[in-house]
Amino acid sequence: MIKKLMKYDLIWINKFMLIYFSITGILTILTKISEIFNSSFVGNIIYLVLRGCLISAFVSVLINCVIRIWVRFNNNLYKDESYLTHTLPVEKNTLYNSKIISSVLSLLLSLIVIVICFMIVFLNNDLINVFKNIFSTTDGVIIFIGIVLIAILEFIYMMGCGLIGIILGNRSNNNKTIKSVFIGIASYFIIQIFILIIAYLTSAFNTDLNSLFTSNLSNIPNLSSIKMLILIVNILYIIFITCMYFIGKKIFNKGVNVE
Repeated sequence: MIKKLMKYDLIWINKFMLIYFSITGILTILTKISEIFNSSFVGNIIYLVLRGCLISAFVSVLINCVIRIWVRFNNNLYKDESYLTHTLPVEKNTLYNSKIISSVLSLLLSLIVIVICFMIVFLNNDLINVFKNIFSTTDGVIIFIGIVLIAILEFIYMMGCGLIGIILGNRSNNNKTIKSVFIGIASYFIIQIFILIIAYLTSAFNTDLNSLFTSNLSNIPNLSSIKMLILIVNILYIIFITCMYFIGKKIFNKGVNVE
């Protein structure tokens, strides 16, 4: 049953996202073509404008994907659609898990589209050399993978904060939307501050890590300290995301106030 629920969620979220994927793809092709003619003044201006539009399209894809996830979650579980949703012969755990899995998959799909389009336009000899330098050492590979994982976890975490806001906001009897938005934003910044504080306090027990917070910009940081910071941030993100998942599921299982 969870596969069917996920299928409907994925279709609902991504059938609208196909518009943004298409726009991003068209801008990618136009930007790549205009790059051929950027040796002239006018050609370079056109290339720069298209490149700026493409970067804006990347941001738009992510923002709209997250918004679609939130809207689907809210409408399907708390609005008019929820009357049908909650009559389905499925457990609340199954219903909740299907929403979370389909949301993460939709977000990953948007990130994949962005990465592919980015590589088509910006992958050149200079960038290839940068990747070669990064992957020439074990430290470079670890740091690169760690940063990519942080980026993915950051978007999942941001999405999770919105879902927690929706769940808690809909526990109220009035001003549900306003409270959902406020709780989502507040939880995002509060947890970010906690991550920063924990990382800083941890640096007090490690000299290399402490140098990242105390040394000036002229000093090149130790790679081991960078790896440690990336590891700590990744672990903290995973912990907070996991906690939000279980907290959200526990509250959701207590019951839903349908409008």
